[in-house]
Amino acid sequence: MKRPERRSVLLYLHESDSEKIDVDELCEHVSNQVAKDETTVRRLLYHWHLPKLADLDCVRYDTERGVVSSLPRAAEFLDRFGE
Repeated sequence: MKRPERRSVLLYLHESDSEKIDVDELCEHVSNQVAKDETTVRRLLYHWHLPKLADLDCVRYDTERGVVSSLPRAAEFLDRFGE
């Protein structure tokens, strides 16, 4: 997984005790992890990274509720590309 934003999303979901994570919380976390401003990260997550992870069946991205949850395939990607 080449994009640090995607790795950060999967790791955060994996390490979280919550079943669903608010996208705003996720944006703040990823922004801190990849050292980019939160506005840029938010735009990238909403329009690129979260839909891509959803297409890969790694996350469930509920745009109406603004939440993201991990799917079993996320663990496979974390194992393959390292934590």
